[in-house]
Formats: sequence, structure tokens, C-alpha cells
Amino acid sequence: MTDGQLTWIVARAAGLLAYLLVTASVVLGLVLHHRWRSTTWPRFVTNELHRTVSLLALVALAGHGLALLLDPYLAPTISELLLPGTISYRPVWVAAGIVGGDLLVGLWLSQYLRARIGYRAWARLHLLTYAAWVLVLVHGLAAGSDTPTVWALVLYGGSVALVGGLAVARILDTQPEAARLFGLAAAGLFVAAVTHWAIEGPLAPDWSARAGSSPARGRTALTVSSAGGSTSVSASPVPPGFGTGFTTVFVGEIGVERIAGGRALVVQGRFGGPSAGSLDLLVGSTRNPADASRLVLRLDGGAACTGIVTVLDEATIVGHCRSDDGSLVGVQLRVTGFDGERLTGRLVAGPFGQGGDGPSAGPPGSGPSAAG
Repeated sequence: MTDGQLTWIVARAAGLLAYLLVTASVVLGLVLHHRWRSTTWPRFVTNELHRTVSLLALVALAGHGLALLLDPYLAPTISELLLPGTISYRPVWVAAGIVGGDLLVGLWLSQYLRARIGYRAWARLHLLTYAAWVLVLVHGLAAGSDTPTVWALVLYGGSVALVGGLAVARILDTQPEAARLFGLAAAGLFVAAVTHWAIEGPLAPDWSARAGSSPARGRTALTVSSAGGSTSVSASPVPPGFGTGFTTVFVGEIGVERIAGGRALVVQGRFGGPSAGSLDLLVGSTRNPADASRLVLRLDGGAACTGIVTVLDEATIVGHCRSDDGSLVGVQLRVTGFDGERLTGRLVAGPFGQGGDGPSAGPPGSGPSAAG
């Protein structure tokens, strides 16, 4: 696992943990408002739990920011992580997360001003917690690379349903009736608006390009090259696009397809990270995989390249493809898990080695083969 891959995984995990903790804090706040009590769970315990969860959310947010600061792909400055709209990667949606985080920090500090401003003013100020939660939700959906996955949609959908249900219960306690009707209508419109926006935005195939997913400066390119059957990866500064190499986690399905003169191994799947996209591979059952192979690499931003597979060994598939702008891209898929149908692996793509031999068309090993 490369440093870039590790920091991206940590950043995603810390961001999702922060969102869950912020959601838990909002839920506990609504529970406290309804004065729901338990004989085994005194109110003061709930108050302390609420404060502790809120603090842990801020710690997770700090971890999220620190991991992004160390990420070699984004390579942001401290000011870009603190000032909304200054980062080049999905600037609007990252700004939503920054503003939401700033609000949460301010609300946490406001507890020390409660005695000065009075409880009523502090309670009204605390309503901004809902705005902070919405901003963090929008940030996670729009800037997170895991949004299209089933588990992420279940997580976001479940949290919205939970917070929404408790918010509706709070609205029903509101007087007079006109205020209740207005609140219920606003809640319904909010859920409908977020759902429509998510479908047309973060869940759309071209969202990566529309959101502005390429950093302004290419920091790290991963160059795949091979000599004598030995594959290597090196790093060098290059412009964004296919020129900006990347390492990410690939998840796909594997199968067998009949072709002229035999059968072929078919791999189809997706990868996430800043350069999210899809990879389709077809590897023939002949001795030299380049004789009957196809490689198609697509980025959600619209870029694509087509080529061939040149190496198929026990746990690695190597190939190269020609992009739309004519540049040659090296591709390496190292298999890390296989259960008969589902395949996971480490995908590396980047500029084809200049001055080297490139991925060789050496003989396949004893690993996955179409002959089965």
C-alpha cells in the first residue's frame, strides 16, 4: 500500500466517522429536547454523552483534515483546508464541509458563553447545529468518493431518516398549528430536494467532472513500466488528467466469455478515490494475452483510453492503453482478493514509462486464466 493510498483511506474513514458522530450528536440533542428518559439512563448521563460525542466528532473532523493535508494527490495547503472555496478539488462541496466544521467548532465553544448570553439565546444559537449537519451531509455526498456505493447510500439514507423522523416529532410539539404545518412542509421539501439533488448530482455518472475533481497542480504521477517481466512503479510530477497517475482500490466481477478460437477471461469493475472510474478487461486464453485482449479504462470525468493486456501472471494483470489525447497510459491491477466471482485489487495507472520497454508481453503464469 502506497502512502497516497493510505492517506486517502484514512481521510475517507475519518470523514465518515465524523459524519456519524455529528449525526449521533444531533440525535442526542433531539432526544434531550423531547425529554425522553430512562430509569437506567439518567438525564445528566445523556447530557454528558451528548457533549462527549460532539467533542469526538470534532476530533474525527481534525483527523479527516490532517489525512487530507498529508495526501500526495490533493496536496492541499493549510489555508486551503481552512478557507472555504480556495481548494481546487470540488471547491464548492469541500467548502460546505469546511463551513460545517467551523460551525461545529463554534457551537462547541459556545457552551462556555452560555452563562454570559443566557440559556434562551444559547438554545437559539444551538439551532445552527442542524445547518452544520446539513452542510456535512452535502459535503459527504458531493465530495466523497464512496457515495455511489450501496453501503454509503444506506448510511446516508438511514441517517437522514433518523434525524428527519426525530425532527418531525419535534415539529409536532410546536404551537400553534400553522407553525406545525409550515415545519412539516419544510421538512418534506428538504428531503425531496436533497434526494433529487443527489440523484441528478453525486449519483450521476458525470459528477466527477461537473464537481471539479482534478487538483490544480499535478503532484504525483505513478509510471508503470516493465523490463524482463519485472513490473515497477515510479513517481514524478506531471499535469492533471491521465498524466496524473493514481493508485486506488478496484472492485469488480470476473467471468468467462466465448471468443473466436477459445474463451476469454472478463473482468469488469470500478475504482474510487479522486480519479474514480471503471476498468474493463478481456484476456484471451492463448499463450500470449496480447494476441486476444482488450483493456478499457474510463474516468468519471470523461477521459478514456483503450488498449491491450500484455502480462497476466499469478496475481497481476498489466497492460497499456492510448488515451483520447494520444498519450500512452500504463495500467497494473494486482489482485488482493478473489472468491470465484468477485475480485478486489490494487489498481495503478499512470504515464507509460518514457525511454523504457513498457509492460512486457511475457508469458502468463499459473494465476487466473480463461481456460479455467
